Amino acid sequence: MILVLANYFRQALSINEPFVTLEQELSNVDNFLTLVEARFEDAICVEWDRPEPLPVAYLPPLILQPIVENAVRHGGTSVDDQYVHIKIQQRGECVCIKVADHGHGFPPEILERLQDPGTPAIPGCSTSRSVCAPSMEANAALRWTAQRRGQL
Repeated sequence: MILVLANYFRQALSINEPFVTLEQELSNVDNFLTLVEARFEDAICVEWDRPEPLPVAYLPPLILQPIVENAVRHGGTSVDDQYVHIKIQQRGECVCIKVADHGHGFPPEILERLQDPGTPAIPGCSTSRSVCAPSMEANAALRWTAQRRGQL
């Protein structure tokens, strides 16, 4: 467990590039989830749906871990009912990454505001957009959605 923690911190503190590979980013998420699962033992369920081999994609470093952390934190209706599903799909030239949980989700009016890039910062939701926006241009998108429990 100490080695996992050391790898997690090493990855988080040693990135000096504007982009990392999807494989590097998922390695960091894997380390984070290993630590979370050790802390909460059987109280969290993490499901991965990722192709082998992983598609080649580049993204801003440490962009997925905070989203996954938020899903872990708010991913259930009780402390012992935490659920996170991470799905990666190749769609033509695009890679789609979805992080889902069983939490209550955003109210519709907040979802509508999150889709508008001109909306002022929403507490707790602006970090992902501010990290992604400068590097996304026309090649990527960040979208929040709310779906029924159990759907991805």
